[in-house]
Amino acid sequence: MDELEVRLALSEDEPMSVEAIAEERGLDLDHVVEQLDQLEAYGYVEQRDTGFVDTGKRDAFTEWR
Repeated sequence: MDELEVRLALSEDEPMSVEAIAEERGLDLDHVVEQLDQLEAYGYVEQRDTGFVDTGKRDAFTEWR
């Protein structure tokens, strides 16, 4: 569930840097990097030249609807 606090900071349109996410959510940089790595592995976020964006992909819980 920790990934949610990082994902909530992201937009699908405006990339955010790791530093900006950490500052906005009040999190440690290492924690943000770890969570982004996990989210990226599952396709929920992607890294662009200027930062990270949410892919808009729903999690398995909501896909069945």
